[in-house]
Amino acid sequence: MRFKKIFAMLLTGIMTVSMPGAVFAASTEEQIADVQAQKEAAQAELAQQQSNMASLESKKQELESYLEELNAPVYRPYQQCI
Repeated sequence: MRFKKIFAMLLTGIMTVSMPGAVFAASTEEQIADVQAQKEAAQAELAQQQSNMASLESKKQELESYLEELNAPVYRPYQQCI
């Protein structure tokens, strides 16, 4: 009889202590899901910024080429030298 009481108390104690573990596990899973969502959002933002940078780099190259054309000497065969 005494063994049953001790066993019941021990089992009750173990269950009481282990219950918050299940709550923390769910909380940890939620935290992992949140962090993964933040990571995916950051990766999407990074891809967008890289795309913007590539577009700006392309425009920069176009403008540099245009500037070189404007700065190129103009050949005028019939222009008189002063």
